[in-house]
Amino acid sequence: MLVELLAREQVESVSYLHLEFVGPSRVYMVAAVDLVGNDTEEHVAGRLRKIEQSLEDSQYVEEAVLTLSVPGAAVLKPTGNEIPEVVKDGTVEDVAAGGAGTLRA
Repeated sequence: MLVELLAREQVESVSYLHLEFVGPSRVYMVAAVDLVGNDTEEHVAGRLRKIEQSLEDSQYVEEAVLTLSVPGAAVLKPTGNEIPEVVKDGTVEDVAAGGAGTLRA
C-alpha cells in the first residue's frame, strides 16, 4: 500500500502508514503525507480528499484517511518487501491472517 500511495503524483512522501484488515483483501488506511507544492489550507484539504477518494477506488481500500506529515519528519521508503517492515504491532502472520500493521519512519 505504501507503493500505491507514493504512486499518486500529488504525494511527495509518506511519514506514517497504518493498515487494518476489515474484510477479505480490504484495508482501512491511515497515513501522514507530504503533498507536492505549498498550497493554502483550503486547497490542501481538497487535495487530500481527492487522494483519499482515489485510494478508495482501489479494490483493496475500504476507507482512506490522510493527514499532513509534520514538517521535517522522516519519510518511508518502499523496500520491495513491505510486510516485515509494516508490522510493528503484530507478527507477519498476524497481518497475513487479518491483523493490523503500522509503519513509521
